[in-house]
Formats: sequence, structure tokens, C-alpha cells
Amino acid sequence: MHLTINTNQFDSHNVMISDKTKNNIMSNSDFYRIYFSNDYFTLNGISITFTLYNLTVEKYFNKIKCNFEDNNNNRKEVELIKNIERNILDKYNEINETKIYRIDEQLSNHFLKLFDESKLKVGNHVSIQFQLKISGIWSQSQTNEYGLTFRFFVIK
Repeated sequence: MHLTINTNQFDSHNVMISDKTKNNIMSNSDFYRIYFSNDYFTLNGISITFTLYNLTVEKYFNKIKCNFEDNNNNRKEVELIKNIERNILDKYNEINETKIYRIDEQLSNHFLKLFDESKLKVGNHVSIQFQLKISGIWSQSQTNEYGLTFRFFVIK
């Protein structure tokens, strides 16, 4: 079972960041797990559901790329998701380190990259419901950069 919130239910006051651990994915970096907690529950990571409209799905190397139109239907959701990324990274806010906005980068270019969504048909779609799973924050001291660890999934 996956518990998710909608983009408009996100509140940065409910985000907690753990102590650092060694990052097993990126070499020479640290990882900070994120928790989302309110009066009723605590989630390991943050799962956010949202819908985008007028998409084209294509294979992109070993991934799936979902291109979407920059229209009024999508613009509101895209801005909410970008703000979520900014709010979380502002909460971590390491001095003398540069924030890397990888979610913003994809959304500003009007696409999402998915991993192994073989159930998703290549071609045009009227709408697709997605889940954004934010697991934590990576920090790399060699480059003085940090950003979110995340994945996009399709909800069927």
C-alpha cells in the first residue's frame, strides 16, 4: 500500500530531514533521508500524486520519456511540484553549497523521465496520473552541490 498526498496537501513544516549517512548510489557523497509527518502518521519519504494532460510517451534509451504540453492544465501542477522541490531544498539549506533542481529541470523542459514503465503505451495520451516519490537529499562535498533523490512513476 502506498500513501500519497496531492500537490496542494504538501506543507514543508511536515518535512523532517534525518542525519547524514554514506550515499550508496553516488560516490563521495552523503544522503539525508526525508520523512513526512503530521499528527496522524509519518511517511518514509514523500509520495505526491498529480495528473498531466496532452502527453506524448516515447522510449528514451532504457527509460520512458513523457513529453507534455505547456498549457494551463499542466502549468499549475508543474509550478506546485517545482515549489515543493524548492521548499525541501530550502529546508536543508547548506551554506556554501549550490542547490541542484533536477525536478525543475525536467519539468521546465516539459518532460518526465520514468524507469521501466512497460505498462505505459508509447504514443499520445489525453492524461496520465503520476506519483513523485522523493526519498531524500544527496550532498556532494567535492562539487559543493546538493539536490533531491526522486523518481516518477505512473499510477494505473
